[in-house]
Amino acid sequence: MAGARNFWDYVRRAFHAKVAIRGLGSVAFNKWLLAGIGILGIGAPPLWLLGLGLEVLYLYWLATNPRFRKIVDAEDTGVEQAAWSRRVAELTARLDRRSRERLDRLAEKCRGIQTISSVLETPVPPLEDAKRSGMDQLIFMYLRLLVFRATIDANFPEGERDKLRREVERLERELAVPAIPEPVRKSKLGTVEIQKRRLENLERAAEQQATIESELERIEQQVELIREDTAMNREPIALTTRIDQVVGTLAETSDWMKRNADLLGEVGEDKPREVSIFLEPRAAKEKE
Repeated sequence: MAGARNFWDYVRRAFHAKVAIRGLGSVAFNKWLLAGIGILGIGAPPLWLLGLGLEVLYLYWLATNPRFRKIVDAEDTGVEQAAWSRRVAELTARLDRRSRERLDRLAEKCRGIQTISSVLETPVPPLEDAKRSGMDQLIFMYLRLLVFRATIDANFPEGERDKLRREVERLERELAVPAIPEPVRKSKLGTVEIQKRRLENLERAAEQQATIESELERIEQQVELIREDTAMNREPIALTTRIDQVVGTLAETSDWMKRNADLLGEVGEDKPREVSIFLEPRAAKEKE
């Protein structure tokens, strides 16, 4: 995951680092040098010790070099971002037209907040990044909720609950007839039990639908509040803190979705906050 690298991760990347050489392309210069020292050391063993010392110094220097670390971070973030972009596209493809339009409206509002912020505020890069990543998380959670709801709609058709209730009532009336043969009674009792369990699932799904709609509306209102506060030129730190608080409450929503995955299936894991999908960093926007 981007942002979770330690010193040894950079050492490993330094060992495998390649150098662009004209006519040869990218060459793992470090590995070739080690191979050369290894061969020469057969005739002069002290070269092995010298080569080992130079290799340690080289790896330490490169692994602690800020420029090299930035390159590694950018490469890893790019790979991770591409993977998450594909995941978001897969989730979006599961939505119907109205849900996709609803998602697009929310994302567009968040982009509008970026525009207002860049015009009214004095740019503070760390705060801008925090606000952008926080709003990006809001949009991603919104997408997951929409997919969750789409799964409910696909598996629990509207009106099915009333139909099942009537079916259970009919079977119970038939079971109340004294002269019903025992084999028939047992069969109907089994059917009643199955239908009641299905009804329980439908009742639970209806509760989930209400919760999801409430969460969707909450995110929409939070984004609208952020837009208004940004337009009023509120303090960047206060806005960033507010967004962080909202994102924190969404962690509870994510846990709720995971707990109910047995009923509705998995709708995607939590996206790393530093991976931005829907909103572009300020640096990228300024290059356009």
